[in-house]
Amino acid sequence: MKKLPIGTRIFFVKDLFCEASGDHPAMFFAQQGESGEITGYNNFEGYMVKRDSWPTSFGASRNEFEIK
Repeated sequence: MKKLPIGTRIFFVKDLFCEASGDHPAMFFAQQGESGEITGYNNFEGYMVKRDSWPTSFGASRNEFEIK
């Protein structure tokens, strides 16, 4: 499957967060409906993305966002 291009505008279709563990505190990445963009690719989730209101990219799979 061909990857979406870096810079593609997206919106998140679900809340993205990570529960706290012994290694890190709980982390919130994006809220359903927020806008963002694709910033790169990775091997685990498939994409590196960021929400507009946050400067740092994180991993997301194609079922967690849609093209805007």
